[in-house]
Amino acid sequence: MLRNRSRFNRISNLGNRSSFRRATRNRKADYNGWANWPTWYLSMILVSDEDSEYIGDLARTALKEYKDYPKVYIGDVLKERAEEIMFNLDGVDRNSLAAEMADYALQMVDFVELGEAVLDRAKYDGLLDEEEDEEED
Repeated sequence: MLRNRSRFNRISNLGNRSSFRRATRNRKADYNGWANWPTWYLSMILVSDEDSEYIGDLARTALKEYKDYPKVYIGDVLKERAEEIMFNLDGVDRNSLAAEMADYALQMVDFVELGEAVLDRAKYDGLLDEEEDEEED
C-alpha cells in the first residue's frame, strides 16, 4: 500500500512541476518577444516567410480601408489564412484529435500582435508609401 501511495505522490508532483513549467513558459521573453509559442510559430510562417508583395498589399489595404483598426483587420486576414492552411488539407478530419489540438493552439495566437508585425515588416522593408508610413505612426 505504501508503494502505491509513493507512486501516486511521484505522479502528483510530476503534474505540479509540469503545470509550473507551462505557467512560466508563457512569458514573452521565452518566445523572442512574442506572446506565446503558437503566435511565434505563426509569425515565422505568416509574416517572416511571406513574400514582400503580399505583406505590402495587406499592410496598404489595412491602412487605407481600416484606418481605425489596421492591426485587427490584418489579424483577421492572417487567422483565416492559418485556418485555411491547417484545416483545408485533403484527408484532414475536422473532428480528429489532431485537428482539435490545432484548433486549440490557434485560439492561443495573438493575431493583433501578428497584425502589428505585418505593419512593422512593411515599414521596415519600405513597402509603404510615405503617406501610409505616417498614418501608421
